[in-house]
Amino acid sequence: MSLRYCNALMQTNATLQSNAKQQNLASTRRRLVILMAWMMAKEHHLEKYRKLYFRHGFDVLTVRTSPLQLMFPKNGSQKIAFNLLDYLKSQVSQYPNIVIHGFSVGAYQFGELILRMNRELDNSREIDAKCHVVRENIKGLVFDSAVDLEGVPYGFSRALVGNSPFASILELALRNYMRLFYNISTRHYENSSNAFYNISLRCPALLLVSRNDRTENLDSNLKVAKKWREIGIDVSLKCWDDSRHVGHLIKYPEDYASEIDNFLKKIDLNGV
Repeated sequence: MSLRYCNALMQTNATLQSNAKQQNLASTRRRLVILMAWMMAKEHHLEKYRKLYFRHGFDVLTVRTSPLQLMFPKNGSQKIAFNLLDYLKSQVSQYPNIVIHGFSVGAYQFGELILRMNRELDNSREIDAKCHVVRENIKGLVFDSAVDLEGVPYGFSRALVGNSPFASILELALRNYMRLFYNISTRHYENSSNAFYNISLRCPALLLVSRNDRTENLDSNLKVAKKWREIGIDVSLKCWDDSRHVGHLIKYPEDYASEIDNFLKKIDLNGV
């Protein structure tokens, strides 16, 4: 995980240590967006998304999930969720306004975060009060090209080798892996997917999708939108016709920025 501050004097990467020691900021009521990156995301691509939030006064925490961390959740993505929640609990007074912006596999990583939060909040012996505050601090959810369980093999293989001749072979191998190693990986994907669909948060959400995205599967995102609306979440959905997986900003930069601006205005977090 890495943190970037919106203040021009502090725009340097600060690697988060386990004890979450950070520099003291002048303001104690800052805004934080958590970018849950797509697999193998390049820094210069992520920077375009950071800038969308810097102009609204957000600090940006970037969370990455590597291929190995996805394949072995117990020692990978679940540890990321634990460390992320631990950091957020240490910053409850620093960041009372949090937005989640997840891309592709970032939706799965967010599901792991929800599972971790639910586990701590459902502990009848010792409920963590700070965890409850973290949940209340999350004011909005944005998901770009969110991938459901069925899209993992296709998306994973293309993230690693692109559209090379090896992609189909790797996709088949991953499907077999998920079938053979159900207890090691697939059951965790299912649990995360269930937590994502049956989310415990009730803040507004924005889903960014494309009809041309085979990885993300438009139908699964429409299903999420329907489910979330049924449980009382205010869901906005923007669907482009021809943009690629996590490629909406590149193809439609002004339109994409407008969607983010309008969403932040809706949750009263636009501007500085």
